[in-house]
Amino acid sequence: MSIAFSTAGLYPIESIEALKLVSKTGFLEAELMPQCYHEVTESFALETRKALKSVGAPLRVSSIHYPLVFFATFYNPYTGMRKETRRLSERVASCASILGTEVIVIHAPSKPKPGDVPEYLETVLENIRHLCEVCEELGITVALENNPKTIADTPERWREAVALIGRPNLKPMLDTTEASEAGILPTAFLDAALCAHYHLSDHSGVDKHLLPGEGDQDWSSFFEKNKNNGYRGIYVAEPSYRLMLTDPIGNLKKVRRFFDQYLP
Repeated sequence: MSIAFSTAGLYPIESIEALKLVSKTGFLEAELMPQCYHEVTESFALETRKALKSVGAPLRVSSIHYPLVFFATFYNPYTGMRKETRRLSERVASCASILGTEVIVIHAPSKPKPGDVPEYLETVLENIRHLCEVCEELGITVALENNPKTIADTPERWREAVALIGRPNLKPMLDTTEASEAGILPTAFLDAALCAHYHLSDHSGVDKHLLPGEGDQDWSSFFEKNKNNGYRGIYVAEPSYRLMLTDPIGNLKKVRRFFDQYLP
């Protein structure tokens, strides 16, 4: 098991520079959150690989979070936009393949609201299925994240969402803060299904995505249960970028030290 850090936590630092900072502070793995169109191109993936190699960074981009800045396109049933979204997913998957990435994170569809047309939900389901199919050809797992605003808000509905999408390389993943936001202990999700990926941050009352160790998450129980479940993969620290802005290097080191006590 090992701990990674998400570049989402270092926004608005340029992604390549953020990856360099992650490497300098003792991390061997990172999750990339693309923030613009250039960062979902093959040229950017090649540029990233070259930049990390040039500074001797022993860092692997082991996961990519499907760019949230573009996720609204998943809900657009317009024929032309459906085609654009499929091409976008293909570009994200291509970048992942170049970088040697094993996991692409995607959010489950939002809960339908009064007045929504049925095409919204069906469009996003089909777009996620297409992403899964492209990734399956490349040997990449697609991880479906829980969130209280989506159809994957509880452990039961989280499993149902994976089954509804129905692709063999789609696996459930857990965000600890989003579980707490739903009023559910993160360990309840661990009881419901084996996770393929994790986003870790702390939570306390109305405060979310805190630096690990600064909230009320029961990390000892969380890691003990995961150890017993046989998880041997990567955990991604994903605190809010707002908490990292003043001292990114110091806070990266702090996160690294916190998880050292739980991970061998």
